[in-house]
Amino acid sequence: NAAATGQGTGNTSDTGSTAITIGYDGTNPFNGDLAELIVYNRALTAPDRKWLEAILSNKYNIALAP
Repeated sequence: NAAATGQGTGNTSDTGSTAITIGYDGTNPFNGDLAELIVYNRALTAPDRKWLEAILSNKYNIALAP
């Protein structure tokens, strides 16, 4: 039973059920919009993340930091 991990300003957590909480730090819920949510059944490797960041950067026309 693997725990979910978060990246960026939001958090994810494994609640022990099928529900996953996104962007909740225990006090403050996420208050914003998500353009897309991608769920994997494993942690991504560094090359996987770079590939995904490039795909999403191109899709949403957002420049990546060097």
